[in-house]
Amino acid sequence: MAAWTCCSSRLLANTVTIVYSFLVTFAIMKALAVTMGIRVAADTEDTGLDLAEHGETAYTTGDALLGTTSGGSLATPTSTGRVAEGNVTNVQAPIDTGQP
Repeated sequence: MAAWTCCSSRLLANTVTIVYSFLVTFAIMKALAVTMGIRVAADTEDTGLDLAEHGETAYTTGDALLGTTSGGSLATPTSTGRVAEGNVTNVQAPIDTGQP
């Protein structure tokens, strides 16, 4: 019976921790939803947050080889092998620091 007591106290501690974490996270998300919202605009969601936030795509798929990205917009390969999106206007070239 002593082993069951040890196991049950650990099970109770884990359950309390999981429930507490869920409730606190839920309360934080509800507060954010009410005050400032937790969704982005529909066009930003369609374009992708990477493109909207910092002007680049983080992941490319095999579709890039066909001339389109997963979002369906036209893409053009650049000299570095990256795919430049047709609707990107604020892209800066990498800075050459001279270090390998």
